[in-house]
Amino acid sequence: MIDITKILKRAWNIIWTYRALWAIGLILALTTAGAMPRNNNSGWREDVRRPGESYEWPSGETIQEAVEQMRQEFNRVNTWERISTSEWNTFLWILVGVVGLAMVLGIVMTIVRYVAETATIRMVDEYERSGQKVGIRQGLRYGWSRTAWRLFLINLLISLPVILLIVLGLGSGVGIYFLIIADNPLFSVPGVIAMIGLVFLLIFLGVVLGVLLQLLRDFFWRACALEQVGVGEALRRGWSMVRRNWKSVGLMWLVMIAVRIGWSIALVIAFVLSLPLLLVTGIVGLLVGGLPALLVGGLSSLFLGGPLPWMIGAIIGLPLFLVVAFAPLIYFRGLELVYNSTVWTLTYRELNALQSLALGDNRPQVELEPIQQDDHDDRA
Repeated sequence: MIDITKILKRAWNIIWTYRALWAIGLILALTTAGAMPRNNNSGWREDVRRPGESYEWPSGETIQEAVEQMRQEFNRVNTWERISTSEWNTFLWILVGVVGLAMVLGIVMTIVRYVAETATIRMVDEYERSGQKVGIRQGLRYGWSRTAWRLFLINLLISLPVILLIVLGLGSGVGIYFLIIADNPLFSVPGVIAMIGLVFLLIFLGVVLGVLLQLLRDFFWRACALEQVGVGEALRRGWSMVRRNWKSVGLMWLVMIAVRIGWSIALVIAFVLSLPLLLVTGIVGLLVGGLPALLVGGLSSLFLGGPLPWMIGAIIGLPLFLVVAFAPLIYFRGLELVYNSTVWTLTYRELNALQSLALGDNRPQVELEPIQQDDHDDRA
């Protein structure tokens, strides 16, 4: 059984003293989906209702009246009617260009993300083996290898079953909806209820499978990055390690859930304490995002009319504003990602060492080439 407390303390010590990992964590936070921390706790909303009291939700008529009033206010100047067909076509072509640019940026961010993931794993492993700390530039060189590509393939492979289940469930739900509104006589009420239950079951299984594969992925990645093996061998070795040490892995997984809850609480505290800093970064964000938005909107107004130029400006400026305005929280999120990665890297090393001792394995461990040299270890 692994010493979980020792691993958690060691991971924290590494994060606290290894400053280059902070920058790698910031890269991870900026390139990982859902980079902004989310806190689902309802502590901000206290239920102060007294016994017997109830709140009335707005009726459908009230909501409809509000929407109609907003629509009338929006169209009062008739700005949309002054937009010609050619201007709409120009706007659509610009929108297509922005989407294409976003796709290219997404590909670049994906590449950078897996380079950073690989760098984090191998920098921690290198530090544990030799006590050597490296800089940001050298760490990224360590991640720029075929291993990063293999991590992407592993993540893609384990995501396919979840995606398939969720798409199947949502597709079945859409099919049931159209059959119901078409009054198809082949479907009785019990049959429809049963199929709806099947849809929710598929979605539930997809969520459970996603959680399980997410846990296995951490071991697949480390088998690939630390033992320098291909995708298939990494899947085999990672699964074998989890299967042999399922108690330790399961206990560590539960502990990491508690750690994430504690990190969310710390995030709320950090958010409150950093409100003055967030005010400053918000002002800077308005400048960084607002100036490009005004520039793009002004240039677009030369050949577009109505609110279209400012819609394009908002599309360009809003992402810049969000990144700069919430930079402290993004940075905090990066530390969380690096800490989580470090814990699982240390867990994998500990389990691997215990397994070698139990089997009496005297084979030499796989050594990575020094980080100062070019990364040629993935040629095979």
